[in-house]
Amino acid sequence: MAKHERPYELIYDNGKGELGIQFHDGYITLRSQQPDSSKFIQEIHITKELWWNLLWYQMREIKETTKLMGGPSFDRYRAERRYHQAERQHLSDMRELKRQLHGTRRRRR
Repeated sequence: MAKHERPYELIYDNGKGELGIQFHDGYITLRSQQPDSSKFIQEIHITKELWWNLLWYQMREIKETTKLMGGPSFDRYRAERRYHQAERQHLSDMRELKRQLHGTRRRRR
């Protein structure tokens, strides 16, 4: 690979940001990046030997363990956003109800 060439990279959307797998000479980099943020990047470097070991020898064990995971596949971050949005709406409704019950009172000075 020349000095300024970029390695081959596979990029997948993970719901919160991106997961990239970069193939360098001799090692693999797993790279995670949050949306619109160049500061918060996590990188894990794996040797080529370990990568082959995971893909070739450990993949059966990884698949079996994954099948044992209960529950459906869902986007955790989307669920959190929906929860917070519903909570904001509920608090807004409660403020409106309080305003209707008690009316608006002027503060004493």
